[in-house]
Amino acid sequence: MTLEEIRAIDSLKTWKELEEARGEIARMAAANQLLADPDPQYWPHAMVERAVRNARPHRTTKAPRWVAVKDVFGYGSTTSVELCRRFGLDPHERVQGAKCHCEEDRE
Repeated sequence: MTLEEIRAIDSLKTWKELEEARGEIARMAAANQLLADPDPQYWPHAMVERAVRNARPHRTTKAPRWVAVKDVFGYGSTTSVELCRRFGLDPHERVQGAKCHCEEDRE
């Protein structure tokens, strides 16, 4: 959970909203316990980082890395740029998209 999310919980106005937020925190904690593994490469943070680093755009031409992250995770541009920066990647670096081998198959 990010600092912004914690601050958002602090600003909740009704008890119902606060209880819903606490329930979500409990669900997240339980999920992390289920995903707990002694091998650090399988920790949720490491898996998200690997997905961000390996993301490729769904089109066949080069595109900015944030577009590839958007295609993989389904977030908007702002969140995709933040994910890139969180893992030390340039969100505007152009990465190669999927390669189409359909022309080679026709020969």
